[in-house]
Amino acid sequence: MRTARGYNRGFVEYREIQPAPRLRRHVRCYWSLRAPAGSLRAEPVVPDGCVEWIFHLADPFVEAQKGQRQPIALCVSSIERAVAIEPTGRVDLVAVRFQPGRAYPFFPLPLGEVSGANVDLEDMHIDARRWTEQLALADDAERIGLLDRWLTDRLVRAATDQRFDALAAMIERRSGDVAIDSVTRLAGASNRQIERQFLGRVGIGPKRFARVLRFHRVVRGIHADPEGWLNGAMDGGFFDQSHLIREFRAFAGLTPGEYARARKALNAVFAGSAPGHL
Repeated sequence: MRTARGYNRGFVEYREIQPAPRLRRHVRCYWSLRAPAGSLRAEPVVPDGCVEWIFHLADPFVEAQKGQRQPIALCVSSIERAVAIEPTGRVDLVAVRFQPGRAYPFFPLPLGEVSGANVDLEDMHIDARRWTEQLALADDAERIGLLDRWLTDRLVRAATDQRFDALAAMIERRSGDVAIDSVTRLAGASNRQIERQFLGRVGIGPKRFARVLRFHRVVRGIHADPEGWLNGAMDGGFFDQSHLIREFRAFAGLTPGEYARARKALNAVFAGSAPGHL
């Protein structure tokens, strides 16, 4: 059975749904966002450790800092700092959010080659133009079926590494609060081997991967409890409050307090903590 959750405020509709069971080791969810023109403003979206494929079925977003329009179908790969995005008109998009560290089977090239960039899926030898056209013509249920079919087909033809997947999952379960030396011992590999695996399959090294997940745990806490988030944050592997502030500035460009005072709609729904989330 699939589970779903959604968020509606005014004319903005955000929805998440689980993929088919066979895909769940590697795919966290599918999500969709609909909004009329003018209902969403520019805002920075912060890292969460997840690679995503995004299909714009109406007007694409623009990266506000560069003034650069996003591709119709793009891969958002291991962003390591906040990226400001802004709708250019009506919003109707559907996306695949992969599990942290476990998107690699669906890519024809190492993720280290595209890390930190928003890349046109067509440039990654993925038939994104055909996918986008079919998704645009489908209703919501048909879109889920199409994504299930396409991703399952890619997964059955891919080489996966269950030991690596277990390491990435362990770091995720602990929200990055883990010593990387203990990860390498558990894997029975050297630091250099683990570093090479993470760079190829995640796009960033294991220490930075853990830092992003630790940071995003604080983001989720802020959206869940805007007044009392600090106590939980300090239990997440930070040495002290100064360490927390430095890390948050590195990834969000703001202090945690500044971020809490300026909570934004897109980050709220993506963090899974917006009022009305099911």
